[in-house]
Amino acid sequence: ADFISETLHAHSIYILRDQSGDGRDLCDSMPPILLKDKIKTLGVSSISIAEEYKKIIKTIQATKPEIIFYCGKYDVAAALLSLIRKENIDTFFIGGDTLGTSGFKNLAGHAAQGVYYFSVTAPPELYNSTAAFIKSYRQKYNKSPKAFGVLGYDAMNVTLAGIEQAIKSQGGKKPTRAQVSNSLKKINILGKNSLTGNINFNKMGDRHTSTVFIMRFGEDLIPRLWSVVPVSRP
Repeated sequence: ADFISETLHAHSIYILRDQSGDGRDLCDSMPPILLKDKIKTLGVSSISIAEEYKKIIKTIQATKPEIIFYCGKYDVAAALLSLIRKENIDTFFIGGDTLGTSGFKNLAGHAAQGVYYFSVTAPPELYNSTAAFIKSYRQKYNKSPKAFGVLGYDAMNVTLAGIEQAIKSQGGKKPTRAQVSNSLKKINILGKNSLTGNINFNKMGDRHTSTVFIMRFGEDLIPRLWSVVPVSRP
């Protein structure tokens, strides 16, 4: 919300979502966040069939939002965005990390230029501590790691650390699943020992600190880092 109001200087938004569970969940989480930053929601539309696209576009033309925020799968986003741009609607188009897939870019084509999306991952080279990891990965697999490879690496190290602590707590005996789970809750890995920063968890199982990356498609349809938003959870 801060990015929308402070960086894009927008104060009105129209939310679109498809019928997927991810689309619904992201859509439901948006209004309280927007109200906090005094961003006016002009409407929320659920998309189920392609025949609804033209009706939605007419609604957008009538309400004139400064932001169109999309929640859902990339194929619906690409089809809808292409029609929006054909109608010469140049409103900012923003969505979740499904817009970062190659499928979205391939389907949307040049309509994807200037689109923003939020992601919990970024290209591996954008993290501060990944140089050695990237080099080792390329040497072993003859290709570069993808974004979720970095998170996967940290996740495995967290799992191994939890198992190790559980074994120690049992005097070297094989721990139960519950004992490993309890050890994981107490994990505290400092940033220098991970690729993605400090790793520790709150009562809900979420990391106390994490990062949201805001990416933007350039004219060459390559997504690049636009902004980094630290997230803290008590």
